[in-house]
Amino acid sequence: MGLAFYQEGMVMKKSSIHFCLPPTLRHTRCLPFTLRWPGYTHILHKQTLSLIDPDTGRHVTYGRLAQQVAQIFSAFIERFGDDFDGGRGGIRLGPKAVTFHNLRLHQVYVRDGRVLEAEVSYTRRN
Repeated sequence: MGLAFYQEGMVMKKSSIHFCLPPTLRHTRCLPFTLRWPGYTHILHKQTLSLIDPDTGRHVTYGRLAQQVAQIFSAFIERFGDDFDGGRGGIRLGPKAVTFHNLRLHQVYVRDGRVLEAEVSYTRRN
């Protein structure tokens, strides 16, 4: 399953994720999401992403899934930004480093059939 972005916006943001889910996951209501970031690998940060929209009872859209991931990244930066482990290399997060607004979500994928992860890049600080 992947999210497609094009320049300033997301392609297919109002489309359902249903057909991008492996058949074994199409009846799953939520999946764990693991956030991994270089320099913060000592922090095991797991959240749950809802795959079903509580209002419609159907699968969420790409846009809603991306919104959930963005909220997790924003909260992670706020909570753990100062916990950077520079001895292991990596990219510092926080107000004087890479901020939430520097991040670009490329895709959300199922690595092992059970846990969602995201591919994210960052832009230079202004």
